[in-house]
Amino acid sequence: MKYENKPIGFQEQLATLKGYGLQVRDEERALEMLQSISYFRLICYLKCYEEGEHLYREGTLFEDGLMLYAFDNELKTIIFKAIQNVEIALRTRMAHYIFRWSKVRSGLCKRNALAIRQISMIIWSD
Repeated sequence: MKYENKPIGFQEQLATLKGYGLQVRDEERALEMLQSISYFRLICYLKCYEEGEHLYREGTLFEDGLMLYAFDNELKTIIFKAIQNVEIALRTRMAHYIFRWSKVRSGLCKRNALAIRQISMIIWSD
């Protein structure tokens, strides 16, 4: 399958969006956002405002897409912070369990101690 579309500049991208009915309050900021977010990422956030193929509902603003993008970023930050906290708690509990297990069974054999050290290294490596 051959890709036929030619790359276009940021001004042309903004003109394309406006041609689809998207309203822009601040063109300078819109161009800055297209340069940092990218056209294709932004249009994903504008999908919910489409009425038909490449047509946005009347009154849809470029800034509406930016608000959804900002919300998505904030939500990801919150979720990843929560995941990080769970990961740290899990590592701590696993290390504690392994340490206690190795103390109780330290006399079994030297291989257990080596295995415990290796598992601990895996748990605490990032």
